[in-house]
Amino acid sequence: MSKARAAQSGQSDGAGGSGERRGREDIFCCFRLSERQFEKFCETCVAVDWIYKNGDKGDEYLSVVYNDNSGAQKLFYPDYVLSVRGETWIVETKGGFTRGGKSEDIDIFSPKKFEVLKAYLDKHGLKGGFVRYDKQSEELCVCIDNYSDDIRSDGWEILKELWG
Repeated sequence: MSKARAAQSGQSDGAGGSGERRGREDIFCCFRLSERQFEKFCETCVAVDWIYKNGDKGDEYLSVVYNDNSGAQKLFYPDYVLSVRGETWIVETKGGFTRGGKSEDIDIFSPKKFEVLKAYLDKHGLKGGFVRYDKQSEELCVCIDNYSDDIRSDGWEILKELWG
């Protein structure tokens, strides 16, 4: 079956600075790089039936409610909805990990977003999680059950091993 793709094209191919202080553009590029790497992976992975790039605002897109640190309700728009071997997955991509294992995720609400996404997935019998690129192993990794900002924790699995 050919893959239907609604993924939007990215802006830049840069991966950020080389140990020097990075500006907002470099951080944005790292974030977009994770999305492009995930899209490329999905395009070549035989387990992926189709992929849809979700929007980031508006009632017509999938969103999940979470509370920020002040208790205000906010909407979280996961990046992708896809089918893997006939099962629906919802995936959020985040900044990756450096070669030294340091997180490049700039979203302070990632743990909260992960918990509300997991609750949504469990409630609706779906699969999913957060995907990040690990520069040391040069692999996309997925966190499905227990979120951790430490790539060495048991919470992260290599995506291609999971989806084969």
